[in-house]
Amino acid sequence: MVARKFRHHLSLARGRLTTSSNIQNIYNFYKYYPDRVRLNTMYQQLFYAKRDLRAYHGEHITEKRFKNEWIPQLNSVSKIDSENDIKTISGLIAKNDVKMTPYQMQTFAFLEKRLDFAVFRAMMATSIREARMMIIASGVTVNDKYIKDAGYKLQPGDIVKCDPERVLRFMGTEKPNIKESLKVDAIQVSEWREEVAALKKDPSGYFPQFKFKIDGLYEREPKRIFIESLFKEGFKKQQKQQYDLRKQNDDVSIVAKILRVLETDGPSLAKFKENFVSSDELGNKAQALYNKYISNIDLTKFGVIVSDGTIKSVQETTPEKKTEKIETISHEDIIKSEEKAHASSEDGIVSKYLEFSTQLLKDSNNELVRKLKDELVEFKVAYGKEIEKNRGVDKINMDWVDSLVEHEVLPEEFKEESFADLEEADLVTKEKELSEHVKLPWQTGYLYGRQKPEATYFSPWKPRGFLGVFAIAPFHLEINWNTCQFVYLRDPICRPGHSEVISPFGLDTHEKAYLYYKRMLKNKKIRNQGFD
Repeated sequence: MVARKFRHHLSLARGRLTTSSNIQNIYNFYKYYPDRVRLNTMYQQLFYAKRDLRAYHGEHITEKRFKNEWIPQLNSVSKIDSENDIKTISGLIAKNDVKMTPYQMQTFAFLEKRLDFAVFRAMMATSIREARMMIIASGVTVNDKYIKDAGYKLQPGDIVKCDPERVLRFMGTEKPNIKESLKVDAIQVSEWREEVAALKKDPSGYFPQFKFKIDGLYEREPKRIFIESLFKEGFKKQQKQQYDLRKQNDDVSIVAKILRVLETDGPSLAKFKENFVSSDELGNKAQALYNKYISNIDLTKFGVIVSDGTIKSVQETTPEKKTEKIETISHEDIIKSEEKAHASSEDGIVSKYLEFSTQLLKDSNNELVRKLKDELVEFKVAYGKEIEKNRGVDKINMDWVDSLVEHEVLPEEFKEESFADLEEADLVTKEKELSEHVKLPWQTGYLYGRQKPEATYFSPWKPRGFLGVFAIAPFHLEINWNTCQFVYLRDPICRPGHSEVISPFGLDTHEKAYLYYKRMLKNKKIRNQGFD
């Protein structure tokens, strides 16, 4: 049967809520507000409820056919299997805590048996009308038999298969024509050339702005996938640096860093800042710790001599012994010792300073050491806060920038003035030649959205926008999106507190719509049958 004409349903002024992922329909969902019924007659209230529900439930079905197929009997279930269930329900009734069964939500349940509704509910099409187009064009089989009747009634256990090519076309982004692809590619190449030049000129300075642009792209966009794969290792290195800094936030490591600065540069405020995440506050605190406590402690008994800003071990070997030891050390041992020295932290705290620090802090009889430990408690709190602040993108490894190659300038054919007057058929013959000039890292050898020129959908495939609005898997279908198949398990039912019929309207609206159709059929002979 021919469907009704699609009128006014997507109008922003007088549109109704319908089963479509169109952005105008989604906006109607956003701005929907129930009609005022205070001054309406009872019949007006029933009619308005019926009007709103019919726009969503089967707007393509004529009113005459809808009334002929409508079933007044509403199916529901109530679980009373054992004495325990009966006692539980009796107790809930006594407490007045039994959830009401929304029978009237089943007013349009008979439509869920239709093949076109089932295809839409299984998310194989973005609207009921697209599902009808797929069915009429022999794109759907039921139990391995092609069905061209969109109103075919499914039975429990039926296996429905949809043509994957049609599903990709209906659920995916619309395939652009060659003129649109050329425009997009010209913009992409121009932006990429500017981004590569900016990254090579000032990697750390431009990276925050560049990352902000990448994060704004769709998560499965090829450009975003490519860029994120490049600096993925950089993020891993940053996370490791953060982890190492957190490990160093203890008394021994902090004092060891101070001793290391004293050996290399003396009590320099600038070096204290550099060793403590370039923080002015921590640099001042570290210098204060040295001036107040460490400089007044006799370090010679711990095997350390402080002289002119340097630290030397008292137990140094003689030059002759040193020479003997150096001769016995192999090249591999030197490499291993260097790796071990720098493995402890980003700043390369040498193990000997950790030993000096440990010995110093063990002297609990020294009042200065006890006060130093008390001051370190406050220092560690401030250090931890600075470590968390220091998680910026400036610490990300930017070596991947060197691997970027600037795209060559596109030929004149990609300028809009060159192809504006050409026919699409003329451009089809030149598509292969034009696509060879596109050498973006994430798109090489094909025009935008036309990786497979013969396909009827956007390639590589990308889902259409706003699909999540109707991404609700119903209870009565078992869906496999990998094979574009689903099984019709049973007819939708309702139970206490829940109805399996998906609808944006509440129980009150369904009650009025049910009473409307019940009244229309009051004086007619009604077939007293349920779901077959």
